[in-house]
Parts: sequence; C-alpha cells; structure tokens
Amino acid sequence: MEKEVTITESELMDYSKLSEYLSRSVNTLRQDVQHRRIPFLKIGRHVRFRRSDIDLWLGSKVQHVR
Repeated sequence: MEKEVTITESELMDYSKLSEYLSRSVNTLRQDVQHRRIPFLKIGRHVRFRRSDIDLWLGSKVQHVR
C-alpha cells in the first residue's frame, strides 16, 4: 500500500525562490537539476524543490575540518 504524502505550497520553492535561498543563479540550479546534483520534484512539467529536502542535502555536504 502506497503512503500518501501531503506537501503544502509553502514547503515548495521554484527556481527563483531557491536561487535566493542558496544565493546561486537560476542557470546554475537548472544545470544542477539537469545533472541530478540537487534534489527536486517534477510536478507536471514544473520543477519544484522541497525545502526540507534541500536542507537535508545541504547538511550532507558539510565537511568537518580537523
């Protein structure tokens, strides 16, 4: 049985909002999506980003220096 996930609109970001959140250009984000370097959702033909997925992804990129 599949689990239904409810995502509120406030959790989803488009390229523009994610660009502001990460301080990266929209073009760079489009390349990241094309090469599957960043978590994203496809809703119809639209690409969206779930803030919780982005935060987890960012956390996984942290490198600890000794």
